[in-house]
Amino acid sequence: REMVALSAAAVMLVNRRVSSKEVIGTVDGNLLLLLAGLFVVNAALAQTGMPQKVVHDLQGAGVDFANPSILFLVASALSNIVGNNPAVMLLAPFLPHAANTDALGAALALGTGFSSNLIIFGSLAGIIVVEQAKDRGVKIGMGEFCRAGVPVTLLCMVLALAWIALLT
Repeated sequence: REMVALSAAAVMLVNRRVSSKEVIGTVDGNLLLLLAGLFVVNAALAQTGMPQKVVHDLQGAGVDFANPSILFLVASALSNIVGNNPAVMLLAPFLPHAANTDALGAALALGTGFSSNLIIFGSLAGIIVVEQAKDRGVKIGMGEFCRAGVPVTLLCMVLALAWIALLT
């Protein structure tokens, strides 16, 4: 994966039709810094042992991560607290290996993917859209984003739960 990405970047940089300066100019440094920061914070959080403690506390309270619907709801909530990518990275180590992997995979992917449209910072995509709109003179506030995001998110989550129910 990494070699393919580096090879594609190398081809773009040595391409005579598009200058290297143009290619590098399209890189969003702030976004790369945000992504790197997410991985650093996520790794640091994982090393504190807090995610493991929270998961064990949730399991002690009866939350069953082997139940795809429960995983879907937990992933959805966590996605809007820490973002969809970090939510997947935090939950993935705690998924049971012997359970229905198709349903659990769908629950994790759909829960973090669909719920992250609820609020701007629920996903990197929301942040990117708002930032790029701002660069083009369009201001999208939290209220505007939520006016579209809440109904779309709720509809998608209902459909996703129906799909997950079909998989189980």
